[in-house]
Amino acid sequence: MVVYVGMEQADTASLIPKMAEKIAHARIFEDAQGKMNLSASDKGHEILLIPNFTLAGILDSRRPSFSEAKDRGEAQSMFESLYEAISKHLTCKKGVFGASMEISAIADGPVNLIVRVESRK
Repeated sequence: MVVYVGMEQADTASLIPKMAEKIAHARIFEDAQGKMNLSASDKGHEILLIPNFTLAGILDSRRPSFSEAKDRGEAQSMFESLYEAISKHLTCKKGVFGASMEISAIADGPVNLIVRVESRK
């Protein structure tokens, strides 16, 4: 499972356990009846965690604004914490923070989700 991660200004380190839990246990894979009822953890899948600050971008005009993105140092620390937290649930590999990466993936199904974890209830 490929997971792109963008940290926003409002995100705090206290959200990391909840993020890891959601990623590892989201029921997004089909069971024997074709229902989305199994998680990456259930299936024994690995996670590839990719840092991507552009996910925090806003396109209000012709040029995107990244003012909502968390600053690099804090975002990197949170990304590393998320990697460690997910690794407690299943095998997790990660991209290089701040690097220009070429990522190839083969989609096996029509599911792409945007998952937001917020501190407010």
